[in-house]
Amino acid sequence: MLSPKLPLPPASRSDDEDFVQQSMRGSFQQLDIIDGFRTCPTSIQSLGTLLGLSDVKWTRLSSEILISDDNSGKWSDRWTVLHAGILWRLFLIIGLPNELLSHVVDLTDPDDLESLSACCKRMHESAEKKIKQHRNFKDKYTTITFDDAAPEDRTVIHPFVLLQDVLLEPRIAHYPGVINLRSWSIKPMQSPYYLDPDTVSLQVAQRCTQRIYDVITHCPYLRRERPADPEEPADPESEIQHGNPDAAIALLLTLFPNLQTLNVTQRLFLYSNVRKMIYKIQQVQSKVPSDAKSSQAFSKLARVDISPTGDTLDSARIRDLVLLSALPSIETIRVSNMFYPDYVGIWPPTPKFIDVAATEIIIVGSVFASRILAGFLSNARSLRRFTYQHLRYRGHDAEWKPLLLVNILQEYASNTLRHLDLTFTGQAEFPSLETLSHVCNFRGFPVLKKLRVDYALIASDKHNDLSGTQTLADLLPASLEELVIVADADEEKAAAVLEALPEMEKRLLPKLTGVAFE
Repeated sequence: MLSPKLPLPPASRSDDEDFVQQSMRGSFQQLDIIDGFRTCPTSIQSLGTLLGLSDVKWTRLSSEILISDDNSGKWSDRWTVLHAGILWRLFLIIGLPNELLSHVVDLTDPDDLESLSACCKRMHESAEKKIKQHRNFKDKYTTITFDDAAPEDRTVIHPFVLLQDVLLEPRIAHYPGVINLRSWSIKPMQSPYYLDPDTVSLQVAQRCTQRIYDVITHCPYLRRERPADPEEPADPESEIQHGNPDAAIALLLTLFPNLQTLNVTQRLFLYSNVRKMIYKIQQVQSKVPSDAKSSQAFSKLARVDISPTGDTLDSARIRDLVLLSALPSIETIRVSNMFYPDYVGIWPPTPKFIDVAATEIIIVGSVFASRILAGFLSNARSLRRFTYQHLRYRGHDAEWKPLLLVNILQEYASNTLRHLDLTFTGQAEFPSLETLSHVCNFRGFPVLKKLRVDYALIASDKHNDLSGTQTLADLLPASLEELVIVADADEEKAAAVLEALPEMEKRLLPKLTGVAFE
């Protein structure tokens, strides 16, 4: 980003101030900048960045620019010599010779150039080529998909080809914001479908590929240690040397500073090199001060969507889930179609979970061993939303333990949880259900605002109303604003359960706006 340091006009005499204001008014009116400011508000912030101003100072200045009278063309009386000097900087920049202005364009962020060109004709003419390239890069690289089964998808690109592009043009690394890891196989790059024969010959591609292999092979993040047992066959960098795309993906993850969303739909979830890379990044992030993380990999990664294909029962998926949720920048983890019942085996032998940084955990259509889910939640100390839709699957009914989940959440996230969603789906029948008074008491969540629960958690077939003297309102927090009940029950049954709620809501639930059935 450019922060030009140009001389300011003299500030010692009022006539200098008048001269600058008059000069700026005439010059900017000729360049149509003032009208551009009004029609393109983003150009104001970009201009402040170009001039190297702090956010506070530029916010004050831009507000005074915009209160100018459209009809009279007069400046605000609140203008100061400082403001005139700032505009003098911009006047000097735009008035530079073409060669110098071209240098300014080369050093300025493309997004700022795009905004400024919307309100300045000369800036648009000077930066037209760079802006066009910027838009092409944004269109091609904002969303990246790694999928060897769908070459017709316009977002699909081979990992080695993308790595080649980044090596040839480092600016490309700043564009990817979404990465989709789909059904990528661990195979060497054999099929040339991803190469464009009109622009890249096969011989050139092979030479570039070899150069990329060399870069990856010498990357310290991906090196393998030789086995301690001398009789065990050493296999350093074997997958990399054989052109394993997983190695390229692992390296690419460290090169994208603006990555915000990671979608994983692979059958095996994460391959070994990618998993090791994420682990190294997580370890580095946990040790780096928060004010120095902006330059680190995954510093902006806020959302991870996990939906593995197939029904493979692999404990590595749980390790990957825990690993991703521990990245300091993560806000939302969404999991679907994941199966990990208790009979898969003990993982790990002595459970040791990492602190969960995610503030939203959404699990739908999945089966988790209750002890694994409880251990996972016990490390989520800043959780604001938790959704768990248990999949009723024959043989896994014993894993559905809402009482355990609610107790864990009350112990570790009661002061932060604002949205709780506990439901189940599927066709299998549970052997027994308890009433809400036995399952859980939600009053232990003092800041909970939305609660969505299945009807079976309120009353089973054997208990049409609440046992004892407690009513539903007695079990809900006073902070609750919205209650949603997911039920197949008829209206009479639902009315019986909620009979006391209208009478109690004013006293116990003053913020409740309504009860909805789904």
